[in-house]
Amino acid sequence: MVLRHWSEARTERATRGRAPRRLVPPEEAAVETGFLVDTADWVRADLDGHPLQWLRDDTIRVDTTNGAVGDLSSLTLSGPHGGRSGQPVPPPGDPGCEKPSQLVLPSVEPGTSVTAVLTRLRARCLDVQYATLPGKGTPGTVQRVYVPLAGHPVAAAFLPPLEGTTAPGRMPGDKILTDASRPATLVVTR
Repeated sequence: MVLRHWSEARTERATRGRAPRRLVPPEEAAVETGFLVDTADWVRADLDGHPLQWLRDDTIRVDTTNGAVGDLSSLTLSGPHGGRSGQPVPPPGDPGCEKPSQLVLPSVEPGTSVTAVLTRLRARCLDVQYATLPGKGTPGTVQRVYVPLAGHPVAAAFLPPLEGTTAPGRMPGDKILTDASRPATLVVTR
């Protein structure tokens, strides 16, 4: 597991009943801390109680950099797939493919199930990391997906597109060049 976070929390004093906010200088880079979970079995990963995917000899990334001070995210690994120890058969729906550099952006609607969107992203061979944020949608559903663009260190395609904007070359159905070194981020409503 890889946890993406800030190296230290910086807070602003709470005023007039507001909760403290995390302040991160723009020049500070996020840190990725890796944890090895050694299992020969297939295990299911759940983020904040919502099932994400089955894993074995794989990496799951969780991005906590947009959380507020005091927010907690819970990643749970459970299994094994198939109901017995040492299950060698992969769970259904996990395609094996090479990482593409070009892909056609899928359509993503807020409130869609994580499994449905993950299936679309995995079918396009995208590496996926997860984040949870509070939102207006139903908890445990997709809020948004960010797909990193090649050649632009901070640029991404937003699915669904941001309200009131049209970004040529970054809309569902458009073909984009992805940055395989950066995972797409699937944001789940907390």
